Amino acid sequence: MTGAEFEVDGARWGRGSVRSRMHGAAKRKHRAAKIEEHAAKKEEHGVALAEDGGSASVAVIGLLAALLAVSVAAVGVCGLLAMKQHVSAAADAAALAAADAASGRVEGYPCDRAGRAAGLNGATLVSCRVDGLVAVVSASTSVVGVPITVWARAGPPPES
Repeated sequence: MTGAEFEVDGARWGRGSVRSRMHGAAKRKHRAAKIEEHAAKKEEHGVALAEDGGSASVAVIGLLAALLAVSVAAVGVCGLLAMKQHVSAAADAAALAAADAASGRVEGYPCDRAGRAAGLNGATLVSCRVDGLVAVVSASTSVVGVPITVWARAGPPPES
């Protein structure tokens, strides 16, 4: 016996010996038998092997797609809300400009001043009504085909 070999129950084992190679083959054979046994149990219980692999991946991909769709929708809604605030500011500026012209504080026609103020703020003047010193205007814009219209009033406070 060499230093790389040893004896167990009368059989010689060692690196490169015939028995160690047989031992490796026996391990592979044992693993293959276990895999076949596992497959037989799955088939016995009505679970096919082909249906098992990758089902979690499909579920994760589906969840990620749903999350992406919800995120895109949320970003779109937030964009519309931000644009509504922008149009609201334009309508306020237009109403103030019309009220200033109606009071004589600045020169010009009230609705012309309101249209210019709305245009400078990126909106379009839709309607303008001046009653004494009170101006009521509406400004509008469109985002991705969605119209956004806002009303604003400027002038002295109403009397109670």
